Amino acid sequence: MIYVAAEMSSLTDSDILRHSVDAQQIIVTEDRDFCELVFRDAKPAYGIVLVRIDHRHRHEKAERVRYLFMVHGTELPHSITTLTRTNIRTRPLPKPPEAD
Repeated sequence: MIYVAAEMSSLTDSDILRHSVDAQQIIVTEDRDFCELVFRDAKPAYGIVLVRIDHRHRHEKAERVRYLFMVHGTELPHSITTLTRTNIRTRPLPKPPEAD
């Protein structure tokens, strides 16, 4: 696990996506920009967990993420998962276009 804010803070979101693919690591984020890069710009990704838990309930975030990885960990690679306080929605990541 890499904590980007501490270890890779100078990287762009595209660089972080590329690193996650190379290292086969799932990105856990609250930043919707990663989703835009994948869906709008067709950037490849290994897996993204988008945490959508309001700041008023931030004390629940760590436990929800821990639960997600314990119970649904095998579903997370090659998918985008939206995690809320009460719901988990997982969809396959789009296939990036073939390189010419």
